[in-house]
Amino acid sequence: MTATLADKLAPYGIDYVDAMDRFGDNAELYERLALKYLDDAHLVALQAAMEAKDEDIEHDIRTQIDRWRKTVQNIRRKPAPALLMGEMSRANTIIRDTLNDSFSQIAVDDEAMFNDIRNYVKAIDPEMTKIVKLYKGNVPIFDNFDISKQIKSLFAKYVSLRRGAYLIIERTEAMNVIDVNSGNRTKAEDNQEQTALDVNLAAAKEIARQLRLRDLGGIVIIDFIDLHKAQNRQTLYDEMVRLMATDKAKHTVLPLTKFGLMQITRQRVRPVAVEDVSDVCPTCNGTGKIEPTVLLDKKIENQISFLTQDRKQKYIHLVVSPYVATFLCKGLWSLRRRWQWRYKARIRITADQSVGIVDVHYRDRKGKDLIRK
Repeated sequence: MTATLADKLAPYGIDYVDAMDRFGDNAELYERLALKYLDDAHLVALQAAMEAKDEDIEHDIRTQIDRWRKTVQNIRRKPAPALLMGEMSRANTIIRDTLNDSFSQIAVDDEAMFNDIRNYVKAIDPEMTKIVKLYKGNVPIFDNFDISKQIKSLFAKYVSLRRGAYLIIERTEAMNVIDVNSGNRTKAEDNQEQTALDVNLAAAKEIARQLRLRDLGGIVIIDFIDLHKAQNRQTLYDEMVRLMATDKAKHTVLPLTKFGLMQITRQRVRPVAVEDVSDVCPTCNGTGKIEPTVLLDKKIENQISFLTQDRKQKYIHLVVSPYVATFLCKGLWSLRRRWQWRYKARIRITADQSVGIVDVHYRDRKGKDLIRK
């Protein structure tokens, strides 16, 4: 007696009527494919397959069966210990989840990974194998395709839009806040309502991209430019919903409030990309205060006096900030000349932008520090 699909699904607690209800017209296709390709196995179709094309589903079944057959062959042929079947690489997993007809090129700078990806793409879609390219340029691949700049933009508070508009993205403990600014556009154009709508629509597109790029989760409050017409507010809301539809993270988009605020709740799918990007100020050491600049010249002179009179130094090399260097060398009878005459020593001053505004390094002819901090 030939087994039916209902018989194959029964051990998994899924009854045939339920499968028909879930997949509608596709259920008959799955039954036909299951009986065609599977003998002593089962076919479980996930909800994601509901919108898939018939040929894609059939191709996926064939691919999985081929993998299983290769695994069985490995069991028989390979001596233990041996890898029979492993999880896909991270690169192939990303391609599996994102590859579509909009891809024009997949560039890889590692030959082993190139071969791995090419073989995978060939298995799932032979026609797209030609878009997998091995990158051999001298410039790093991320720099060549301007990826480095996009990665650095993750750490930026400001995100530029077209024609002077920009976003300000702030993270707080309770929520993420995005402020949309038009820049100088509203001053240059007469129809402010249409200009505000154009800026908001461009901002919505970039915000949807930034949410995925930075993987911002939790509550996101967006302060759009005020729109006075209800039709324009609805247009903006519909566009935001459409743009967020491709986001795989669970999310909810709420309509604009009367104050022009939109709330989006989004589930984070990976650890946050940018938690806190800041360094302790090397000048104030995080205190927010520095020594008074009006006393800096006196402090430097005291150190020069100590080095020349107590340590008998005849050459002192000062490394200071450009601002301080200009101040010390200003005029014909500058402080540097006066100190050289007063302490009978040669004093050389070098401007260094990496030096804090009130920091001073005292060095000898060989570049060694005369005063350790």
